[in-house]
Amino acid sequence: MNLGDLAAHLGGTLTGNPQHIVTGVRSLANATPDTLTFVLSNASIADSNIHRATAAIVHRPIDGIPHQICVKNPRRAMAEVIQLFHPVAVTEGISPQASVHPSARIGTNVLISPGCVIGEDAQIGNGTIIYPNVTIYPRVIIGDRVIIHAGSVIGSDGFGYYFDSGTWGKIPHIGRVVIGNDVEIGSNCTIDRGVLDDTLIGNGTKIDNLCHIAHNTRIGDHCAIAGQSGTTGSATLGNGVQVGGQTGIADITVGDFSVIAGKSGVTHSIPPQSFVSGFPAWDHRKELKKEAWVRHQFAKRKDKKNEKAG
Repeated sequence: MNLGDLAAHLGGTLTGNPQHIVTGVRSLANATPDTLTFVLSNASIADSNIHRATAAIVHRPIDGIPHQICVKNPRRAMAEVIQLFHPVAVTEGISPQASVHPSARIGTNVLISPGCVIGEDAQIGNGTIIYPNVTIYPRVIIGDRVIIHAGSVIGSDGFGYYFDSGTWGKIPHIGRVVIGNDVEIGSNCTIDRGVLDDTLIGNGTKIDNLCHIAHNTRIGDHCAIAGQSGTTGSATLGNGVQVGGQTGIADITVGDFSVIAGKSGVTHSIPPQSFVSGFPAWDHRKELKKEAWVRHQFAKRKDKKNEKAG
């Protein structure tokens, strides 16, 4: 494909020869003269491999790269270009090695892979892809164009018990899991059904591998939750919330478009458009100041200890 056609497809501005041919895409570290690479941020410009680039998608003009296509959103352009050179061909249909209950309702253009179990009265929307060994419990509702990666479990009982006379008794979970459209769920995730009401995952939300969404959690539209994160029961995340990896969220409310840094513990509700970190999570700037003070105190104590030893 020549760069002129590619720039037109992306709506970008080309600097260089429009007839230059690229045959594929590669990272900066492995770029060759006939491949297209990507400079996604200012940090990438400082990459020692930047000199390898002959043709690149860039976010601003960069000296030293002969052929450049400048776009507003280089990550989106990267996704589109990868799809051009490596189109994903997903077959549809239900594998003979899958178990689908006769009462389950399956939409059109759906892929159900080997080892999947689809429970009684479950609903699977149009264009949804379910990879191997996924378990969909009874009465789970999954929207259109959802992707669920291998090994995930949707609709299992939550961690709900009562303690009486020295033993734990189980609380039945009669709610459902309801997943909106265009959601992607990573491998080996667990999303628990609600006790009385439903566990809800909003449209366009993306959940990374190894995440746990507990019973009655409500997650809004277009959230992004990184790996090894989890919620307790009845947590509420607004729309557009971003959650860093290994974060724990209690039964609180996270306001719309908030950002939670990785390894945070969110124990109190936070207002919309917050940026929090730490445990317990609070304003990210305060957390940075606290960490700087703590490290400074440790350094002072270490210096005093060394002086005494000397």
